[in-house]
Order: sequence, then C-alpha cells, then structure tokens
Amino acid sequence: MKKEVYYDLTQDKEVDLVAQAFASAVRRRILGLLRKGSYTINEIATILNQPLSTISFHVSLLKKAHLINVSTRAGVRGNAKVISRRLDFLQIGLDDVEEDEDKRTHTFIVDVPIGSYTDVKASNICGIASDKEIIGVDDMPGAFYHPSRAEAGILWFSHGYVEYRIPNYYLYGHRALSLSVSLELCSEAPNFNMEWPSDVTFWVNGKEICTYCSPGDFGDKRGKLTPSWWSDFSTQYGLLKTVNVDGFGTMIDAAPAGATEIDSLGIEVGDYFTLRIGVKDDAKHKGGLNLFGKSFGDFPQDIVVRVDYV
Repeated sequence: MKKEVYYDLTQDKEVDLVAQAFASAVRRRILGLLRKGSYTINEIATILNQPLSTISFHVSLLKKAHLINVSTRAGVRGNAKVISRRLDFLQIGLDDVEEDEDKRTHTFIVDVPIGSYTDVKASNICGIASDKEIIGVDDMPGAFYHPSRAEAGILWFSHGYVEYRIPNYYLYGHRALSLSVSLELCSEAPNFNMEWPSDVTFWVNGKEICTYCSPGDFGDKRGKLTPSWWSDFSTQYGLLKTVNVDGFGTMIDAAPAGATEIDSLGIEVGDYFTLRIGVKDDAKHKGGLNLFGKSFGDFPQDIVVRVDYV
C-alpha cells in the first residue's frame, strides 16, 4: 500500500522542512536505504560508514520533515531506535494553488494531556501521579476523578480504559485523510517485569481499530524524565508507539495492524471524536497499561493526535 503526501507552495513550513531534508546526500542515501525495510540507527551508520552521531542528526531532520517513522524496540543491550520510511511518494505542486484550495492537504495537531480523559474505568490495581506526588490514594479507582488528575504525568491499571475527547471543529466542511496517535506506553506488572505482555486496544468513536501487544513493564533503568522521588523498583519508561489510520487501513508504526479505514470512523461529525485506550477484560494478554505524559518516562510528550485533511 503506497503512502503519499501532496504539498503546495503555500505550505511554507512543510516545504521548507522537506527541502532541508533533501538538501543532504547522506539523508537521501538514508531514504534510499529504507526502501529495503526498517533499520536501527546503528545498522544505518554501519551500512553508510558514517559516525553514529552523524546518522542520529540526519534522522532527526528526516523525522521533523515527516519522511520517516522512528519507533523503539527492546534489544539484548537495551532499547534500539528503529527507522522506517513513512512515505512512498511526495509531491509539491507548482500550479496556481488558489484554483485548488479545496484539494490542499491541511494538518491539525493537538497535544492531549494523559489526565484530560473524559471517561475512565480502572481496576483496583491502579494509580495516577503527577511529577511531584501520587494523586489521591494508590490502588483506588476513585483517585482517577481527583481534580489534580489534570497534572498527571503517569497513570496505570491492570485492566480498564481511559477515553479522551478530541475537538474536531477544524474538520468542519472537510474530509479527514489520516489520523495518527503517538504515545508512550508499556504494560503494568507488580513493581516491574521486562517480560510481561499486555494487549492494549485502541478505539475511535467507539470502534475498535487495533490492538498492540506491549512486551513488558520496563524498569531496568531510570526513565530519562522520571522524577527523582519515584521508586527505583517501579515502572520507569515505555515505548513510543504510533497508531495511524488512513484510506488503506490501520498501522502501528510501520506494521499493518488492521483493516479499519479512516472514512469508517466519522471523525468529522459532531463537536469531537473519542479516543479510547485500554486493556479489555477478555484480552489474551491481560498485562495492564502504563501511560506516560511529558513529565515521566523517556519521551517529553503527552498523547499527540494528528489529523491530515482536505
């Protein structure tokens, strides 16, 4: 399934980033290499005979231009960043863009704090914390309703879900082309357990779109952002995962994950659409869920929702 994006000359930011990305022979070689599949940064550095720091720099620019996907997988010596190509075709139109205003691709991105959920169902093994303290009482589902939840940096439960309302006023009179959800997560085990699989399911507007099997609850090292008061013997960080739904189906990172297509979700209708993330009661691997905000874990972000539309 080919992935393509169209820009025109009025989209200054996008065109500038793409032009910068292609202005380097090394970055063009990286994109050419990714035609063959996904590689870690170390593998790319070895194949192209370049220093690891150089490849890391070029990868960051390619990611900023939305030309690649960067995910994390567990390895023998810790986590490794895996690079894959996001697009197969990129077009920049040079025609009179004013005549094709209705055909232009637009993008809306919203950062959703993990504590801003509008519905929740948490098991008795659960909790929520800010970057300063536990919110409410540990292992009490009622803590999820505490007003301080807006400051949450991490939340966890053995099964249940959290649901968010994503505003869609920007889609009025338009059609969504793709929906992307990026977030840091892992399983939830007592203390932590590096091998603790959990089936984490995603729903949009009540429709189940895909399930990701988290490999474990990670606590073998301190999270880069995890506050100092947090116990060394608890969950420390997660993996950054991206769920994408477009006209071809659903993917998790660069891997096909389901047949649900964007038009079936109706995210343009009403004042908002819902995003639910959870572990079902009948999941094959009921290993719980940790969600990380920008003040916990390894990645300084909340849940990032992106919609491309015309």
